Amino acid sequence: MRKTSMDAFNALVMSGGLTKARAKTYSIIFNNGPLTQTEAEQIDFDRTGKKSHCHKRFSELERQGVIEAVGERKSGATGNSGILWDVTDRSVPLPLKTQRTTRKQLEAEIDKLTRQNNLFTYEILRLRGLTNEATV
Repeated sequence: MRKTSMDAFNALVMSGGLTKARAKTYSIIFNNGPLTQTEAEQIDFDRTGKKSHCHKRFSELERQGVIEAVGERKSGATGNSGILWDVTDRSVPLPLKTQRTTRKQLEAEIDKLTRQNNLFTYEILRLRGLTNEATV
């Protein structure tokens, strides 16, 4: 028995909480799951006649909490062992972090933390009486 009702499925897909590509992949999983990523791609290819990239959406959908790994089996498409994915009962997706931290931002944060560390180190030395200066 499916954990997700048709109402939850419709609310999730129709809410706009999923991008078009994610909604398409979610729909494939909902209607055919549990299934492997390879099997989902084969279903998408059979429908569209085009190379599918729906496997790229699985990690996003998992982070949003709308699909989960439920087991493992040999893929019907390749014969290789693969993770079985199925939908969850969540009708509202969790937000994805949309902006990545840049290298420049990380370097600025490291510099800030290094300065703070240096001040703390100096203050420890001052309190232990290992330096005579009271200011930096």
